[in-house]
Amino acid sequence: MSFSLSSLVLASACVSAAWAFYANTPVVELTGKNFDKQVFGDTNVWMVEFYAPWCGHCQRLTPEYTKAAENVEGLAKMGAVNCDEESNKQLCGKFGIQGFPTIKILPWNAKSAGQAVDYQGQRSAGSIAKFLLDQIPNQVTNVKDDAAWKKFLAKTGAETKKVLLFSDKSDVSTLYKALATQFKDRLAFAQAPHKGALADQFKVTAAPTLMVLGADGAGEPSLYEGKLKPVAVGKFLAGFAPKLKNADDSSGKQDKGNKKAAAEEPAEEEAPRRSATPPQDELWRLTSAEDYKARCQERSGTCVIGIFDPLGDEFAAHVAALTAALEKQKGGPMTFVWIDAFAQERVLKSIGLFGADLPQVYFVNDHRRVAGRYIGAFDGEAISAHIDRIKSGTASVTKLNEKVDIVGSFVTESAAAKTEL
Repeated sequence: MSFSLSSLVLASACVSAAWAFYANTPVVELTGKNFDKQVFGDTNVWMVEFYAPWCGHCQRLTPEYTKAAENVEGLAKMGAVNCDEESNKQLCGKFGIQGFPTIKILPWNAKSAGQAVDYQGQRSAGSIAKFLLDQIPNQVTNVKDDAAWKKFLAKTGAETKKVLLFSDKSDVSTLYKALATQFKDRLAFAQAPHKGALADQFKVTAAPTLMVLGADGAGEPSLYEGKLKPVAVGKFLAGFAPKLKNADDSSGKQDKGNKKAAAEEPAEEEAPRRSATPPQDELWRLTSAEDYKARCQERSGTCVIGIFDPLGDEFAAHVAALTAALEKQKGGPMTFVWIDAFAQERVLKSIGLFGADLPQVYFVNDHRRVAGRYIGAFDGEAISAHIDRIKSGTASVTKLNEKVDIVGSFVTESAAAKTEL
């Protein structure tokens, strides 16, 4: 039996909503269990999409929403709630969701669903990202001279370290506003002109210059010397900020035994981001069940399997094409491998490709029991573009039969050789 495009029914893309929609992206999959801690317990501005996997509008929104999340990463947070999940229906009801997709903005420091605001703008990545970033409040104090600086020091207290940015712009940037919001009550943020008495006092000669000072504003400043990228600057500042109190500690509901268990297990809300696999330097070959387990099961994400004839005239070109796709997707949630179609006929048969023309590329996420076949031009650009569609949820996938045993279908090369007369 061979796969055809018609056999990959579009509706089956919904069988694993987390994988097909927002797994392996900066969009956080929110649930009835983790929503309050993730959103109401956070100091970021949040945008949340409420969706249903079967909804065509939701599927079309996915790539734009994902791209917007990539654009605002480190500045604001974007999440998604699958309202088709029984465990999330109470949460969706709390927000009054009546149609899909519905996008809500949770303002900074929001504590209840009643504070959410509907997003009614265009459903493009640029419009979504711009609207979200515009919601970040400005909690940065402008200090134009020494007198304003001293007033800022007195106002922000003797226990909070100070962050001071010398800039050649009068407006406060979105990045700096976002950082001040994220570290609210842990660090105090100010902005000063890069020329003048205050700049001379701190020996500033260029803009932008970012530094962290003690709570009294005195002493040798700690200068940030990297690129002004949200995640990088955030990590730098986190080294000076008091640690956030554990939300469970503040509730007083978690006993010591539970705390120990929580320390030993990954937090639930971290699961959506446990997707990126260590980068590959080359295309790997699978020759055994052990190879498949190590490459496609023990590594997170999806396995991209090239099925080739190593004795064919075009073998080198096929390997080069899949390797080019690997390079384009390097560091992402995909692992790239290839198998010998003739040595591993049982593998092809188990996934429905027995007798298919070569070469073939097959995608399988063994953990979620979903798979798909690539149909198109056999070159790196085209294969990589199809992978992007898989990641955004716009490519067709199918549910693997629970009885399919890909691991058990492998025959080692030595075993295969014994059957050849």
